[in-house]
Amino acid sequence: MNEIEPTICVCLATFQRPEGLSDTLAGIAKQVLDAKVASRLVVVVVDNDPTRSAESTVDAAREQHGLRIIYSVQQRRGVVHARNAGVAAALDAGADFVAFIDDDESPHPEWLSQLLSTQRATGAPIVGGPVIEVLGDHLPAWYRASGFSMPPNRGEGSAAPYAACGNSLFSAGLLASIDGPFDERFNVSGGEDVFLSLTLAKAGASIVWSPRALVDTIVPSDRARLRHVVRRHYIGAANFTRAERMVDGRRNERVLTGVGRVVVGSFRAVVGGLRLSRHRVAIGIVDAAEGLGVLAGALGRGEGRSWWTS
Repeated sequence: MNEIEPTICVCLATFQRPEGLSDTLAGIAKQVLDAKVASRLVVVVVDNDPTRSAESTVDAAREQHGLRIIYSVQQRRGVVHARNAGVAAALDAGADFVAFIDDDESPHPEWLSQLLSTQRATGAPIVGGPVIEVLGDHLPAWYRASGFSMPPNRGEGSAAPYAACGNSLFSAGLLASIDGPFDERFNVSGGEDVFLSLTLAKAGASIVWSPRALVDTIVPSDRARLRHVVRRHYIGAANFTRAERMVDGRRNERVLTGVGRVVVGSFRAVVGGLRLSRHRVAIGIVDAAEGLGVLAGALGRGEGRSWWTS
């Protein structure tokens, strides 16, 4: 008896990024997949803009690439509403696995096949992969030297602490087993993917890493400004810590961790300044900002505005 290949749905929430969305869809169309897998590939695009600004981009991708795309509009503003609508559409389409990618990313041709390969080898219901920042010559030297863009260094099939929607694969049955599945308490702040994967991991689901399942994201000049980097790392640390605290209830040790990182980061920034090293100053400042984020998340204050709504 021939094994039936699974149905894969790639879920993509978008908001007023037509060029990024076009590149993402083109990358999905170029996936190197077994013919049987490719025939069961469905893309779900949820437009979080009531004006349907993504519709023409989706129509063009259908015509140019022959992709099977389910397009819907989520009127309620927020990343959680958009992601939940995407999962619902994927489940309605009979998905066995749901892959997530963002609308400012471009997958490598082996992206999906690597996620699936890691899943089959490990049997894990959740697989995460790296997002590679593409650093152009237009970026300042201090940013390129800082290492902020380096993805986690984890081996094939190794355990991962969580999975992010920028690059991940979930068992559809697992997503169907939890209400939402993304929690509306993270609709404004972001961090909904961290909370979901931590919640599922606590319930016994394993999360593994697929280091060759690569997606790229281009870093524009405004994202390489120190103020932006500091804010991004502060919000990321706050949301991650808030999600952890909500899952396991522990707070005091995270408060101590946050204080320690603020002190160490501040010290590193001062030392970097004495050495006239701009990238070392930046590393110290960002470390301290992440410490403040950990404190905010531990104290239940990691609920600031995210990039989605800013």
